[in-house]
Amino acid sequence: MKRTLCAAALMLGVVFAAPAFAVEQAFPVNANISGEAPVTLAPELVHQIGEVEISTSIFVMGSEQHKVRGILLRDLMKHLGTKAENAKIAALDGYTMDVPTEDFLKYDVVLATEIDGQKLSVRDKGPAWIIYPASKHPELQDTVYEARSVWQVKSIEFN
Repeated sequence: MKRTLCAAALMLGVVFAAPAFAVEQAFPVNANISGEAPVTLAPELVHQIGEVEISTSIFVMGSEQHKVRGILLRDLMKHLGTKAENAKIAALDGYTMDVPTEDFLKYDVVLATEIDGQKLSVRDKGPAWIIYPASKHPELQDTVYEARSVWQVKSIEFN
């Protein structure tokens, strides 16, 4: 009986630990320069690029400030070695948006993977969400930038 309970407890531990472990294994967003092979933003690469944390309001979450953590899109561009003028952002639900990379160079636009200390899940608009620093720049509080704030990002293609 003890052996059965121990085995059951061990199996439950593996089942419940597996999703958390899997989340840490790969950041499931691909980025590439048009015509080149995509790069998966694995945790090691995200660490190499360098994460930032900003405080800002988020379009669909009201006017309160949130701590947003992720990588700056201009740093991703630098890492990929691109001076592209456009980024085609694709979401899990099929939504796509062409975003001028001038936005990424001018503002601290974050490819967020965490908000207020919580990793983004698909249910919470993850695995990644493009967040503009709208609190710092009133001109970003516009529907144009709201449309560019793609959530559930699955790929970014620079062209």
